[in-house]
Amino acid sequence: MSAIRGTFKNGQVILDGPPPADWPDGAEVRLELVDPVSDDDPDGLLGTDPESIARWLAWYESLKPFLTEEEDAEWRRIRAEDKARELANWEKDSKAIEDLFQ
Repeated sequence: MSAIRGTFKNGQVILDGPPPADWPDGAEVRLELVDPVSDDDPDGLLGTDPESIARWLAWYESLKPFLTEEEDAEWRRIRAEDKARELANWEKDSKAIEDLFQ
């Protein structure tokens, strides 16, 4: 059977939507309080306790670089060229923008 979420308010459970069509009227249900950390964080990475922080650090250290060393070097080279071109044209481009507002 499927589950449905809701909110406990003023002694009643207000469902987020209608119950599934296959739920028979009068069916017994089970309510349990949702732990917001464990429900949204099945890997236990978002807690503030030392164990959760250690898990997050281990996960972070396990990440692999997005770019290879060659791709990173090429990206940095292009970025440096773009920066040099921007700085070389700064005065001309700033003047052109100022002229648009006069």
